[in-house]
Amino acid sequence: MDKEKVKKVWHSSATLIIGKNGWESIIEEFKKQIKKRKIIKVKLLKSARTLPTKEIAENIANRTGSKIVGIRGNQIVFYKEEKVKN
Repeated sequence: MDKEKVKKVWHSSATLIIGKNGWESIIEEFKKQIKKRKIIKVKLLKSARTLPTKEIAENIANRTGSKIVGIRGNQIVFYKEEKVKN
């Protein structure tokens, strides 16, 4: 994982915003974006925080096969490595 890329993502706008419909409703869109970008930033609105942010991040990571890079307040950065084809 490129540290410069991570730094750039933290200073950019969120790629995906989770609102009142909850994190379960964005899983498919999340998968599309993480496949395309490899690293994305997600913002949780107050209405989406029915669980602690860390718990929501872990749920998303488990359901999508991604890794949590970091959590800052209500923002989470996820990373997913490309599968190497032989």
